[in-house]
Amino acid sequence: MNILGINGLGHNPSACLLTDGGLEAFAAEERFNRMKDSFGMMPLRASSFCLSNTNNTLKDIDAIAFGWDAPLYDYKMPLFVLKTALRYSSSFNSKENMYKAIEQLIKYRSTNVKRLIAEMFLNAGYKGEMPPVSFFSHHHAHAASAYYTSGYDRAHIIVADGSGENRCTSIFRAEGKSLKLIKTFPIPHSLGWFYQSITEWLGFTPNSHEGKTMALAAYGKHNVDISNKLKSMLHVKTNGDYTYDPSYSHSGLHTSGNIYSDKTTALLGKARSKEEPLTPLHFDVAFSAQELLESVMLNLVGEVINEKDFSGNLCMAGGVALNCKMNGKVALIHKVKNIFIPPFCSDEGVALGAALLYREANGIDPRFEMKHAYYGPSFNNADIERFLTSTNISYSKPPNIVETVAQLLFEGKIVGWFQGAMEIGARALGNRSILANPTLLGMKNRVNAEVKGREQWRPFAASLLFEEKEAYVESAHASPFMTIAFNVKKKALEKIPESIHIDGTTRPQFVTESDNPLFYALIKAFGEKSGVNALLNTSLNTNEEPIVCTPQQAVSAFFSSGLEVLAIGDYLLQKRE
Repeated sequence: MNILGINGLGHNPSACLLTDGGLEAFAAEERFNRMKDSFGMMPLRASSFCLSNTNNTLKDIDAIAFGWDAPLYDYKMPLFVLKTALRYSSSFNSKENMYKAIEQLIKYRSTNVKRLIAEMFLNAGYKGEMPPVSFFSHHHAHAASAYYTSGYDRAHIIVADGSGENRCTSIFRAEGKSLKLIKTFPIPHSLGWFYQSITEWLGFTPNSHEGKTMALAAYGKHNVDISNKLKSMLHVKTNGDYTYDPSYSHSGLHTSGNIYSDKTTALLGKARSKEEPLTPLHFDVAFSAQELLESVMLNLVGEVINEKDFSGNLCMAGGVALNCKMNGKVALIHKVKNIFIPPFCSDEGVALGAALLYREANGIDPRFEMKHAYYGPSFNNADIERFLTSTNISYSKPPNIVETVAQLLFEGKIVGWFQGAMEIGARALGNRSILANPTLLGMKNRVNAEVKGREQWRPFAASLLFEEKEAYVESAHASPFMTIAFNVKKKALEKIPESIHIDGTTRPQFVTESDNPLFYALIKAFGEKSGVNALLNTSLNTNEEPIVCTPQQAVSAFFSSGLEVLAIGDYLLQKRE
């Protein structure tokens, strides 16, 4: 059975191909069309990759699984939207809000989605009969993407995002193949909307720069006045409950912000423009927003772990689960013995979740343990050499690319590392990475200024050998995908200072030899020279660009940034001093 999983029309469009042999291909649309996030699009190029990479055509696909419950929009969602608007009457303060709601209702009708899928394949050059399309609840797809790939036989799953159909946060209980919804928070009680509003108020791009808000929070401090103000937006209740007032975002009046409303500016003051300098007020608002988000999530987890059947296993998914600092606080809870947060916890993951739910619905066990994230396009040495020789680029082929790059990193060079299959998810995990020496003071600032073109206060992660994790971080859970921030030990502060954030945390990737032997060998070779089995690792892209996919894009990033070296397959490009 060949199942094509699709996420489209919203955030992070993506596609995957699931066969009897397992997950064969998985990629996000932005990596192909080079449009960051690709909001509102269908995964035309990602779907084409999944088919061509596995030598399949459309006629070989038994079913298409779509990670959104479109049939709900045929009947129930219009009534839900009307009831919600009547309850939160400020929704009627803006005709634009009403128009947006109507557009959403029309866009996600099942007949419209099927039409758009058919048009997508027609535009990609595929002909013939369309496979049947099955629709799955957005939050169920998120939960499936995390639990079915965790390797656990029992777990609870928390899904939190902006919204999926009529839900904003959902809690599931799973045992074996069974996945059961036990609690949900409907629209408008959205943790995602809350954090998006603060992100935009801080002068950043909502649905894209929430990581900036999280990073900025480390520079702030607890401010009672600001904290109390934010609690009027997002109110933490007892027994895991919370409420969000949507008049501070989507259902309020909008004179300046797209997400935050005029009520937010009345509460916090004038929003920051992108050009304005950051002030202590902005630091403290970010701190309080992060603190409040963590409080709500810890409250939710507190309810889950007190259930009699809690196994000690917890999975998390949805866009809010990208908040690695929050995840680190959850991982510290004593009763949470194991935590799994997949690399694709944002909406791109629902493509896989929908495909896995289709398998389960057809009597096939959907579970497998995801050891790595390398399911995208790959290029062998012949492909790379063919491209390099077709240009006037000067390159070399050292006898041992690992030893050569390890020495260059030890000497303080900033290296682009392009190897194997592209990662799925928001993080570069050693195949499309920018690497640097984390022991050299000032390296973080160099990478930010010369290569990434981003703010100096933005932190970088560390990729380190799995067997070294206990030496560097406190309470180390398995974390192969950079989804959890840990408090660091004294050794980390001494040995890898450039991969430590100002709050004493790092968001590591624990690398095993079996999952990525080449990257493991590079870290180990660097360790033999430096005494430190860790590298500063960030994504191979320039500011506001998607992570590179092809050799051409890697070379373009090399020449358009301050990268000093590009290791691409077995070949090496270096800039003159």
